[in-house]
Amino acid sequence: MAHLVKYDVGTNFDYKLFDIVKECDKDHRIKNFYGKLKQDGLPGGRATSIIPELSDNDFVKYIKDCNDLGITFNYLINPLCMGQSEYDPVVGNNIRATLHKLYDMGVRYFTINSPSLIKYVKKEFKDVQVTLGLYAYPISIQQIEYWRNWGVDELTLDHSFNRNFDALRNVMKTYKDSDFGMRIIANNFCLKECPYRLTHGSFVGHSDPTAISMDYSLINCTYRKIKNPKAMLTAEWVRPEDIHYYEELAEETGYKNFSVKLVDRTRATAFIERVVRAYLAESYEGNLLDILNWPETKNMFPNSAAPAGGPAGAPPAGMPAGGPPAGMGMPAGGPPAGMGMPA
Repeated sequence: MAHLVKYDVGTNFDYKLFDIVKECDKDHRIKNFYGKLKQDGLPGGRATSIIPELSDNDFVKYIKDCNDLGITFNYLINPLCMGQSEYDPVVGNNIRATLHKLYDMGVRYFTINSPSLIKYVKKEFKDVQVTLGLYAYPISIQQIEYWRNWGVDELTLDHSFNRNFDALRNVMKTYKDSDFGMRIIANNFCLKECPYRLTHGSFVGHSDPTAISMDYSLINCTYRKIKNPKAMLTAEWVRPEDIHYYEELAEETGYKNFSVKLVDRTRATAFIERVVRAYLAESYEGNLLDILNWPETKNMFPNSAAPAGGPAGAPPAGMPAGGPPAGMGMPAGGPPAGMGMPA
């Protein structure tokens, strides 16, 4: 039986991921890889300092190799906030020039959260499809309709939909006769109705691309889960074993454009491989923290690469030891060593 649920996979640009896809994805459930270049000068959903390196020429080849496998490449320009830089006469012009450059390099899929950039891309490039990222946080049909009318082809649903099957059924029924795509993120590990999500997204969007910044939101989010393990269970993630419920819901409603996004593109290849294998098999026998977006140091550096002069798995140069500075609001005791990494 053909699977209705497809997957979007974050890439760290390791070519081994292609071999993993060839081996594991016999049913062609992976529809795209997503990521972005470190040197593009544009913010995204992850701090620039932890994005893997790839030259422009290698990126062009990477897109072609994706396409040869029947996988599209979705380019991320998906911060929560761009500081209105897209409206600045000079900076905005540079952003639009970068969009044209990426198009010329072969990009035909973008994830964007800025309404003005979405409208620009849809007007300028007739063969480009736009995905709305998580940081738009759409929670209702009304909000979804705004984005659809602005030209969005696919939308990332708010985490609150992940375990709310009545809400999912409603949106699937609403769009079952259209080509409009919707997706959830399965293995993010955000707190339920997370109070840090706007602060965290804003921090990431404005992070200094030349330096490592202390991620206050992630540290406190992680500490809350350690302090209260129940928060790990109520966090809005989806087990590999539960993917069949989404298949059944898509079949019930007749909705054919549902996908599941798997994170994280800044992680080591071994982590991404575990995630891909688990969700394709819809089963995982190990520790679930090993496939969730949990800030474990061994998974944080792509391909176990260490910063210059540091051992594999060591924090980047400039990362403060022992947590955030005094007065930053860290609860007594703080998180365990190694938990202070950027998201």
